[in-house]
Amino acid sequence: FPLGLVPVAVSLAALPTLSRHAAQMDWDSFRSVLGRGLRLVLLLLLPATTGLWVLGAPLARLLFEHGVFQPADTVMTVQALRLYLIGLPFAGVDFLLNYTFYARQNTRTPAIVGVISIGFYFVAAATLKGPLGFLGLVLADSVKQAAHALIMVVLLLRSVGRPQGEHVIATFVRAVVAAAIMALAVWFLVPPLEGWLPDNVMAEVLVVAVAGAVGGGLYLLLLRLLGVGELSALVSGVTVRVARR
Repeated sequence: FPLGLVPVAVSLAALPTLSRHAAQMDWDSFRSVLGRGLRLVLLLLLPATTGLWVLGAPLARLLFEHGVFQPADTVMTVQALRLYLIGLPFAGVDFLLNYTFYARQNTRTPAIVGVISIGFYFVAAATLKGPLGFLGLVLADSVKQAAHALIMVVLLLRSVGRPQGEHVIATFVRAVVAAAIMALAVWFLVPPLEGWLPDNVMAEVLVVAVAGAVGGGLYLLLLRLLGVGELSALVSGVTVRVARR
């Protein structure tokens, strides 16, 4: 869901502009669009990653723990989810990186890197399956996502250079700080909520909804305090469009 909602949407929106700048060989503008896209993907995916990490158990109980799906199954599901989440930011950034090559009519490089990353998956899976079981296969998938993204970053920097003046690293650091504080707050909020509410499906819905709303609001507040205005501007734009409709 986060991958489909954030990086796919950002990448599709950026592709026409990236293609136009590439055709015009306007590499400064190309790098600028890339930098803005990376900042937006990171600002949206990092809280999604940490939010799913701390809300994994309440979500699994709400969605699955009914009938023959038991608490032990929830534990295993959450373990797998968290190992998949390690690769989520890499996979999200990788979408946009792939599109920067597509914009330059280069589909061969992402395909070759994809084959190489599958090699990373097989090595990691063969190494980790014994000690970790099926969780080793999940972790191997995150290894594959990280390898693909890191290789693409190196190739992109060598081909078009680094985005100048876009402060991607600074935005990443601030988003990490805000997402970590948000996750810690939600982590401490969930147990009291679960203790106060009765044990039924409506209570599970309230736990996820209240914790998610508090976490999202806190993340936006922290970004504002840290001087990151992109996400607040995005939320304001979405709110205005929804209000008009």
